Amino acid sequence: MESVLFGTAKALNLVVSHVTTLSRKKYPGNRHWHFKQDLKAKGCLDVTYWPDGGLFWITMRKYEPSWVHQKGSEMFTSIERELSGSKR
Repeated sequence: MESVLFGTAKALNLVVSHVTTLSRKKYPGNRHWHFKQDLKAKGCLDVTYWPDGGLFWITMRKYEPSWVHQKGSEMFTSIERELSGSKR
């Protein structure tokens, strides 16, 4: 999953600005990333992967700049295609 995520982020010209975890009690073993268009740009795209629970999600808060919503939607579509094996 991480290789798919990083490949997609690279194709979308996003960089990782922060790597951490969310609640270890609620999501043990999860990975959480902040992606940015530019390290100095306002806003970030939050992505979380919880392999033990089989969950992956992208968070786009309402108050984030428009680039976050655009890139988040593009990331979702790209990853969905990649995981389904579709090359549309």
